[in-house]
Amino acid sequence: MCVTPDMGASIGGLRKIIKVAVFALAVAGTVRTRARLLALLGAAAAGTAVVALDGLWQVATGTDVFGALPGDAPGGLRRLTALYPHANHFAIHGLVVLPAFPVLMRHARHAWQRRAAAVGLGVVIPAWWMTYSRPGLLGLAAMALVWLAATRAWRAVAACVAAGAVAALLMPPSVRAWIAAQPSWFDALVQPLRKEIWHAAWGMIQASPWIGLGVNTFLQHFNRFKLPTDPQAPAYAHNNVLHMGAEIGAIGVAAFAWLLWRVAQAARRLLRHPDPAVRDAALAMACGAAAFLGIGLLESNLYSARSYVPFWLWVGALCAPALREPAPV
Repeated sequence: MCVTPDMGASIGGLRKIIKVAVFALAVAGTVRTRARLLALLGAAAAGTAVVALDGLWQVATGTDVFGALPGDAPGGLRRLTALYPHANHFAIHGLVVLPAFPVLMRHARHAWQRRAAAVGLGVVIPAWWMTYSRPGLLGLAAMALVWLAATRAWRAVAACVAAGAVAALLMPPSVRAWIAAQPSWFDALVQPLRKEIWHAAWGMIQASPWIGLGVNTFLQHFNRFKLPTDPQAPAYAHNNVLHMGAEIGAIGVAAFAWLLWRVAQAARRLLRHPDPAVRDAALAMACGAAAFLGIGLLESNLYSARSYVPFWLWVGALCAPALREPAPV
């Protein structure tokens, strides 16, 4: 049995959950036709391209149109943050929306829209790469797995692996030196600070494994469960499963897993839709959602309003009842 230590914080967390649910349901109720689905993808893609352009300008000039400045990566390499306070935020945004661009290049109604999507893709890819986001690499792997499972495009996957190898060879020497200085590849991926945070999260889970210690109270409990040698201030769990388990327990994690299963079933139905545009859009959104969840192995992105909007956008659209109709609209 657990009583939240901060009723106000927990009520605020419940309000956030309700807002996200209403948002996803509104998207599901709005996406009624093929045209609306493509318009949704187009709006998300256009916004992402604008943010990516801002980020590229930021890295090239050291200034930002909107006042932000790029942060630093390991080895002192400048990272692209765009409109966000941290590079990982744009890494999440850019990767989740990225699959929308090829869909628009193929199915947009007008030729100028298809050309604009191609230009946008050419802007977002380098911007995403310049975030140098390790969680982003996990998201990319999750996206590739979903795409492979749906299409079995072995040659394309091989090409992506080759491209990744080339990118690794082109990695700046300062970053390679930083990686070589880490105790292990795992430490290079997660950093020691994440492991210390996970220790605190696991302690919370052990204290109340079934129902958790209270919605939206991870920060309030952090100092109680962190290692004595950990100098960090309260921090998010940097892992969605651990964060969720600490706050709402195994029952809450199971409920979220059930939701993901239902979304996956909805996506699978849309992948059999007679309209190729709907099929391609469904695959793109499923890949984007998988990327978000993959990144969530190293980030609490489900708990950040800066990060979760594209994910719930795709969840709502994948679950849109009107798109299940057999006849394309």
